Amino acid sequence: MRKVIITVAITFLSFSGIAQKFDLQVNGYKPVVYQMDSIPALELFNRARSWADLTYKTPALVDTFNLEEKSITVSGYAVREMKYSMHNYDFKYQIFIKFKDGKYQLNFEVGDMYTSNGDKSYSDYHSFFKKDGSLKYYGETAKISLDTYFNTLADDIYTWITKVPESVLEEEVKEVEEEW
Repeated sequence: MRKVIITVAITFLSFSGIAQKFDLQVNGYKPVVYQMDSIPALELFNRARSWADLTYKTPALVDTFNLEEKSITVSGYAVREMKYSMHNYDFKYQIFIKFKDGKYQLNFEVGDMYTSNGDKSYSDYHSFFKKDGSLKYYGETAKISLDTYFNTLADDIYTWITKVPESVLEEEVKEVEEEW
């Protein structure tokens, strides 16, 4: 049953607007660049900032909004989203978004992982891989669950940036101007 659900999720994501772009490897995730023709970097930054403000209601999780460098860093904590063996684990992660005129770069970093009772389980995702870079038996399930989680986040960010309501964006621009 789980294999059917995972297969359906992967199939759905592969046909969605973003598709499976993030694929966990031994060295982590590689950044993905999204082309956003004719949208200035500052506007992309403001749109992504509004997404982060609405998605992460705890300001401490949004590490930095760097207007000068046009970048955003967010720390997150996912509860019971990573499947490994027969268990679900929590994990910390970071989102890195950089902006240039007409495009933005998105990347994720997987942090520490925890059991459901809060005990630290695996120091990082490297435990899913063998020395030769291939996946361990249970590592495949963990990788799929992480890839699905981050691809869903990437799709959410992309959708928000491309379809953010103008009223929300106008409020965000006013706030940025007031900070200066």
